[in-house]
Amino acid sequence: MTNWRLLMIGQAIFSTYSHPKVAFPKMASVLNSYEIMLKKDLVTFDKQLKYAEFCQKHFLTKKALIEGLALTQIADKNDFEISIQLYRLIGHTYIDVMSDEVDIDMSVMYKCEEYLFNNFDDMAVSRNDIGFVFMAVVESLREIDAFSYDKALEILNTIFRGVGHNPDYSGSNFINYGESSICLSLPPLCNVGNKYIPYRFEVGFFLIQAYLHKHDYSNAQFVAEEVVKLNLGVNSRPRYYILRLRLAEIYRELQWNYEKAKEFCNELLMQNHLPFSKRTKQRARICLALLLAQDGEVERGLEVLIQDESCYEVHCARAQCYLLMNKLQEALAEATAASEMNHDDDDAQAHYLMGETLRSIGEQPTAALKELLRACKLNAYHAPAFFSLGQLLWLTEGPTKKALECFKWAVHLRPHDRVIIRALSERYHSLGMNDENMDLLERSAGYRQFDQWEWAWREFGMYQLMKGDPIKAVKAFQRLCPSPAEVTEDGDLVSLDLLAESYYRQGNWPTAAKIWRQYCKFKPDLYHLQLLGDALQKSQRFEEALEAYRRIEEEHWAPLFSIGHTYVYKARVNEKAGKFGVAFQSWCAAVEPLERAFQLRPSALLVEKNLADAQFAMAIYKQPNSILWANKAWQHYLNCWSCIQRYPTTVCGQVARSMGLCAVYLCNKSDKDLDDQLRKVGRPALKALQRATKVEPKDISNWIFFGVAAARLRKPRLAQHCFIKAIMLNRENAQSWTNLGMLYLENKDYDLAYECFRTGQNLTIHYGHSWYGMGLLSEKVKQPDSTLDILKESCHISLQRSAIFDYGLRFCENLVECIKQHGHSDCINMKELLFLVEIFPPVIYLFYSNPMTLNNLGVLLEIRGDYEAAYKAYNDSLALMNSDDCDWKETRIVVKTNLFRLAGLDRRIAKIYEPDDEAAEGNLPLRYALLAARSWRRLLVEETCENFENFIIFAEDSVQRTLGIFGKHLLINDITADHCEALLAELNLDKMPPVGLVNLLWNLFQTDMPFEEVLIRALNLLSKFSKFLKKAFFYVLYMYRQKLNTTFLRDLFAAAMNESWVKMILLDFLDETKQLKLENLVTFRNTIWNEAPNSVILQYVVEKSKALGDPKWEIWKHRFVFLYPDLAEQLRLGDDETS
Repeated sequence: MTNWRLLMIGQAIFSTYSHPKVAFPKMASVLNSYEIMLKKDLVTFDKQLKYAEFCQKHFLTKKALIEGLALTQIADKNDFEISIQLYRLIGHTYIDVMSDEVDIDMSVMYKCEEYLFNNFDDMAVSRNDIGFVFMAVVESLREIDAFSYDKALEILNTIFRGVGHNPDYSGSNFINYGESSICLSLPPLCNVGNKYIPYRFEVGFFLIQAYLHKHDYSNAQFVAEEVVKLNLGVNSRPRYYILRLRLAEIYRELQWNYEKAKEFCNELLMQNHLPFSKRTKQRARICLALLLAQDGEVERGLEVLIQDESCYEVHCARAQCYLLMNKLQEALAEATAASEMNHDDDDAQAHYLMGETLRSIGEQPTAALKELLRACKLNAYHAPAFFSLGQLLWLTEGPTKKALECFKWAVHLRPHDRVIIRALSERYHSLGMNDENMDLLERSAGYRQFDQWEWAWREFGMYQLMKGDPIKAVKAFQRLCPSPAEVTEDGDLVSLDLLAESYYRQGNWPTAAKIWRQYCKFKPDLYHLQLLGDALQKSQRFEEALEAYRRIEEEHWAPLFSIGHTYVYKARVNEKAGKFGVAFQSWCAAVEPLERAFQLRPSALLVEKNLADAQFAMAIYKQPNSILWANKAWQHYLNCWSCIQRYPTTVCGQVARSMGLCAVYLCNKSDKDLDDQLRKVGRPALKALQRATKVEPKDISNWIFFGVAAARLRKPRLAQHCFIKAIMLNRENAQSWTNLGMLYLENKDYDLAYECFRTGQNLTIHYGHSWYGMGLLSEKVKQPDSTLDILKESCHISLQRSAIFDYGLRFCENLVECIKQHGHSDCINMKELLFLVEIFPPVIYLFYSNPMTLNNLGVLLEIRGDYEAAYKAYNDSLALMNSDDCDWKETRIVVKTNLFRLAGLDRRIAKIYEPDDEAAEGNLPLRYALLAARSWRRLLVEETCENFENFIIFAEDSVQRTLGIFGKHLLINDITADHCEALLAELNLDKMPPVGLVNLLWNLFQTDMPFEEVLIRALNLLSKFSKFLKKAFFYVLYMYRQKLNTTFLRDLFAAAMNESWVKMILLDFLDETKQLKLENLVTFRNTIWNEAPNSVILQYVVEKSKALGDPKWEIWKHRFVFLYPDLAEQLRLGDDETS
């Protein structure tokens, strides 16, 4: 066979078996053919290079490397293409050897590195060229050997993340890997996952190795997991499984994901067809054994190691397993064997195992110390050695700084090792270094988000709770319970409870209540139901809180007290909001459970204090026997004060302030001798407040209450001192200035009072008491107009009961004056009236109920249109007068007259009210007028006419007589022109009230009498008409619009064009003059769309819309039929339409 044929056959076989699907054993024939040709020197340089490439591609790495190095000796350096081809062959082979961990003489590898370095500059390498990767790998491995791990990491990260393949580097064949700008601009792994990078798998492989040398296991893990995800066709190479072995070793070091790590080790051991080195397989078995041992299967781990022949690494692994099993003698034997095989004495592991074993036995501390020191000296990154050394030093020398530094360095090296961290935490705790301990636990507990450390987070959170930092505690317990609503009965209920407590202390009561509600689904014990109720109470969800407390079936004082306290808190919240009726009901409900709780636990100060508060509230709210309630509360306050020294200073201030308020009430309301009350009640209260100010001298509340009590107990100088002291503590406190102003106001020092109130107003706009004081001052200096406005502002800012009472009282007085002056209440601000009607009645009934205030309340409710409530207020006023010994004759007449008038306004009241002789006493015309109105409301026409006749008989002037005649004839409809003529002859129109003018005008129109003078007089007085009288007046004008002249219509349109009836008159005028257009009617319709118009107006709109051909007329027809179904037949829609 000729040389040419041999070459052709070899090349054919090479091209055939280079395909990955061809069976591997047949490759031997190809190799033999090339060997024969090479020995006979029948192969050219090109064919020999292809042979080396063939070996490299088919895992014959050693052969490829030897052939490649041989070719470098005979290659023509001037042939640039051959040089690049050979350079790439050497680079590929070098990476294969290093990544597949091939056993080879290192001198050969040094020659490869030398060749790659020497020839790199001659290669015209552009971006994306593989040459960059070769140089990066070689350079980084050299840096690793020189212990320059950071430099190696910078180089490899630059290539691995694709920085070297940025277009900015085009045209350059050199990268300065040490530039900090490259290092700082490295993109995150998530952003470069899909970018093509040559040899990315292998670069990642070496990057992991660099991280491991630096003991940076976290970054090693992230890179390893990223590389494992890559599927670059290398799963047929040893490096694919070696990478997984390294990831398993990382998991073992991080003490996490043992199952996955064991899977990787077993996977490698099963690949018998791949040319793994003996050392690699041994590493896999050792890693698997240690994983089993750390996972609690030490026996199985030893079984794995038995099949390995004894060597240094195996002895070390066995010693570790025996240490985990606490078989110290066996561990000592294995450690001794490992030490004997450590010939160069350059490995720290053997010394560590020997030292740890001796330390655990405890018989030779000196020898153990020597071994551990040797291990730490040999490897400054050996965390277990430093940890063991720290334990030994702590035991032999005590808590020295040297021992603590060993622990800290071990934690620094292994921030994931929970045994080391817990040991250091216990040392910190024993030394009282709480801040350092918490910092350690916070860092270590969140070291890996995927594997929370319950003990560390719980310790950290509990310490923060104890320290008073609930925000950090919440963050800690949230790590343990990220979804509280999903926690089940078998879940971490302890952490759930602590999380709720953290939220509670933080002030986030709704969230705390939500979590405790979840906890109580599984453990509804007394303590946690109590906590749930407290959180709901703080959230002002009072009904839910009461429900939680009532779930406690046990007869215990705590839930009873909580129920009572909930009612107390609810009452205070509603008092602040001005809802005194709801507050009163809460105070009443609080008494009974608090009394039961006090019977079960009479020694509980807070129970007795809340019971006293509820009893004192009964007195404040003017319940029957209010003085008795106050005396009961006083006795309880005295009992609380007698044992106050056992409680915190804040409780001392609370009790003293309550005693001051109760003493003021008893001294001002009691029928007993005032001096005796001041001695028995006032003096102890002032002493208690004085002590509270001494215990808490910087508490402004104590000084303010002390001053208030002193002012009410006739000690103005002491009060002034207290208020000034409070101002000195905080000049920005409006309450102090306001109380001082009140003191000056009571002592008639108006200038100083004004300055104090003005200062309080300037400090804050949210404190209504300053405005209230200014209103009282305004009244004192005779400025009634501004008084009402200031009191109104006070009520709108804060609903204080005294401010509400004074404002309501003056509003009612103004209301009565307005009605007397104008004859109606239209000038009153209805918005303010509605506001006052809502807040005024509870204040009157609960705090200031006397005949006059109830009468004023009745007037207010009557104007509001709430006749039933007004009727009740008038009757309550009469009842109070009847139960009092005082002479209320004049007031009684006023109230009964008001009742009488009310009966003429409402048919239901007219049926149940029977007037007596005192109603409208001394004013017979008014009495008969009220009787007529009442009879008319009862539909008694004859009786009404009879009352009008009596009204005419006893009329005091022509106006009253005229009104009586009009009223009578209006009922029987028999007014004549003679009547009108006679009345006009004796009537003075200037004295005629507006209602009389309208009535007279109606009759004049009916009898065709001259009406111009009366009509002009009524139009001039239009501003004094009430809104109802205006409607009646305009209705009369519309009914008799044909009689109105053009001059009057012009004046009418100018005065009242906004009124619907006046617009109707205008439309009718336009209609009669043939000027009415559809757009005029549409404009009018739009103005009344949102109203509930009179039936006459609506009927006019329907008929005119139909007549003008508006297609929307049916909409208005349906609205008319809906609003007035009884009047539907009155519609006049033409001959072709029927309603």
